[in-house]
Amino acid sequence: MAHDLTVILDDREAPPPEVAAAIGSVRFRHILRRRRRLEDEVAAAAAEAGVRLRVVDSDAAAVTLAGWIEDRGAGPYYLRLPSCIAPLRMEELSGLIAKGAYALETMMVAPLSGDEAPMLLTAADAAAVLRAEGREARRAVLLSLGDTAQRMIDHLEMVDLRDPRLLLRFLAGSTEARHFNDTGTDGRVFRKSSTDVAKMRGEHGFFHAVPERMKRFLMPTFDYWERDGRAGYAMEHLAVPDAALQLVHDAFSPADFELLLDQFFAFLDARASGPVGRAEARATADRQIIDKLNARLDAFLSSEVGARLDRILEAAGPRGGLRTMQAAALPLIERALDGADVDRLVVAHGDPCFSNILFDRRLGLMRLIDPRGATTAEAALMHPLYDLAKFSHSVLGGYDFINNGLFSCSLDDDMRLRLALDGGGPPTWADAAFRARLAARGEGIAQVRGVEVSLFLSMLPLHADQPRKLAGFALVAAAILEELEGAA
Repeated sequence: MAHDLTVILDDREAPPPEVAAAIGSVRFRHILRRRRRLEDEVAAAAAEAGVRLRVVDSDAAAVTLAGWIEDRGAGPYYLRLPSCIAPLRMEELSGLIAKGAYALETMMVAPLSGDEAPMLLTAADAAAVLRAEGREARRAVLLSLGDTAQRMIDHLEMVDLRDPRLLLRFLAGSTEARHFNDTGTDGRVFRKSSTDVAKMRGEHGFFHAVPERMKRFLMPTFDYWERDGRAGYAMEHLAVPDAALQLVHDAFSPADFELLLDQFFAFLDARASGPVGRAEARATADRQIIDKLNARLDAFLSSEVGARLDRILEAAGPRGGLRTMQAAALPLIERALDGADVDRLVVAHGDPCFSNILFDRRLGLMRLIDPRGATTAEAALMHPLYDLAKFSHSVLGGYDFINNGLFSCSLDDDMRLRLALDGGGPPTWADAAFRARLAARGEGIAQVRGVEVSLFLSMLPLHADQPRKLAGFALVAAAILEELEGAA
């Protein structure tokens, strides 16, 4: 017979300094992975199994919960999950919870890791663990229980998030892979495969094709393969978080961010370039920026989800529908490209958004991953503004907040849609630092943002499988249009 089961997410453990150094002083239950907080992932698993979730975030809350457990009597069971111990196979957590309802005694879900372990507990044992004051007392209780408790096979692969390397293993692929991609880690090796064979060939070949001076900013790729309509490659799995993860967790200090800017602009300066003449540079920009925008919007608006978004924006968007926004954007993009007065192309990464930038704030190490891809340097040539605009759409546009679902859209008093990024989005000092760095280099903000608005509009069909993001991206594009028109 199944017992009444409650899942307890115990979040009393604070991240140690080495973890805070990687992703900031965020609580373990608030760690973001694939657009969801750890707490939300556990809550979803509990809901799927049909049981309640209780969250404990202080010793006082733990004592209160222990009293509730004691008042309920000996019948119910409790699955206590310390938030610092998380499953790599999160998709199997609901199955474990469902099975836990049939337990007959206290059981170890995974081995003790230092002073913590997930355990399936009787009421008396759950109350004892919750009432233990401090880490040492809790460890003593868990050790005592572990001496006699049966041990389950750890099918979920529980890892201790207090270990920075295991934390990064848990967070590997924290930005969702495209539906046609497959990613994973094998020890110290990260592997990626896809049905888009040409893209895999280009991503692998990019490191080997670019000039030597660019390579220090890139992750070496190896083990390329093609078979049965798929292709893939490997690279070292560094225990280094991506910049998007750090940004959304508010981990950057102004000094950290200046160090990232130093590295990113050093990468820009390392890109090989050569004069091709203004006409050819502009023709390339037209193909890579304007023509892409027009083609993607045409395709998007012909889809059901694109047509629905367009109707919503027509009714409540601050700049009307997508065609109206496109008409407003095109002359601003043209003006940006004219104002840049570029006569050269560069060997470009093509997608240096923050989720593609591994950055260790302690070492100042930066490595770019997932390039647009090319098997020759000539095939990687792009307009110089493109990489800058990709970086800008994370710093100024808040792309990573929207991509991770950290935003809301609401109607204002005029019944117009308004966008709010969680926590205000990227810090204002980061915005100011990036603009100051552009000004110091003689780069026009209007030129960068003109290309950036094209990115937010042209990315819409790429995120059609996550419709909630679409309004967010469109509203950022509308805000950039307002800025550019106000500065004209």
